[in-house]
Formats: sequence, C-alpha cells, structure tokens
Amino acid sequence: MSMKRMLMMAVMTMALAVAGNAQGVAHGRTLHKNAQSGVTSAHGTVAKGPNGGAIAHGRRTSTDGQGSVTTAGGSAWRGPNGAKGARGGTTTVNGDGSATHKSGFAATGKNGSIESTGSSQRSADGAVSGERQTDITAKDGDTYQGETTWTKGQGYQHTGTCKDASGNVISCPKK
Repeated sequence: MSMKRMLMMAVMTMALAVAGNAQGVAHGRTLHKNAQSGVTSAHGTVAKGPNGGAIAHGRRTSTDGQGSVTTAGGSAWRGPNGAKGARGGTTTVNGDGSATHKSGFAATGKNGSIESTGSSQRSADGAVSGERQTDITAKDGDTYQGETTWTKGQGYQHTGTCKDASGNVISCPKK
C-alpha cells in the first residue's frame, strides 16, 4: 500500500473517530525509509468543535538520499456558520540548490469568496521568479481578478481588474 494511501486512510479513520464525538481531536504520525534511499514522514490531524466547526490538516515530507526534499501539505476547515476554506502546497528543494513551490487557497462565506494560486522557482544558479493569481467575489457579486509576477533583480508587475455583478469594468476600491 502506498504511503499516500496509508495517510489518507489514517486521516479518514481519525475523521470518523472525531465525527462520532460532539468535539474532539485526533492525530496520527508515521516515519519510514522509502524506495528512493531516503526517509518519508507524514502526519495528519482532525478536530471538531462543539458548534459544528471542524478542521483537518495533513503533511508529507520525503527525502531521496541524494539531497532533495519534497514536502506537501493541506488543510481544510469548516466554521459553525457555514464558512469553509482549504489550503494546499508543495515545495521541493533539490540537491543542486534549485527549488520549486506551488500553493493555493480558497475560502467562502457569507461575505463572498476568494481563491488564489501561485508558484515560485529558484534555479541552481540563484535566479528566482514567481507568480500569483487571485480571484475575489464580494457578496454583492462584484469581482476582482489580479495577477502578480516577479523576477529577482527585475521587480514585479501587477495587473488587476474589478467588475460589477453585471460584468462591467469598474474602478477597484482603494482600501
């Protein structure tokens, strides 16, 4: 059975144990040698509050015996009043010093929603760049779509557009 599958099963089992309680917390952890001559560790936690709120989090980190490390994690939550959100990301650092990162999050509630994804990378020679895309929808239907890109030594660029609920471009609030 794969490590990913074992972690998923452990988190689901913990979630079921916590779901049976009015409130509670469950946590699990594992560590073992992997097929890439490295080590893999993983952990997961779930919790449920007395008013219906809940959260789950998991992370997995692996080395490959050649100096590279990859870690991936995610969290999801639900508030007692219906708000909910999630975040996830993966980072890899290679033995030559190069690295990549990708992450994103999303949340929704009575006042609207937000979703954002991004990535960054570093080459072995130290060149660094990244980008982030963000979309927001307000409770009245107005939207914002923005993108930021940056490169080390060259600065950053940002574009953003706001629209009303009918899709007409409007000026973005300065708050």
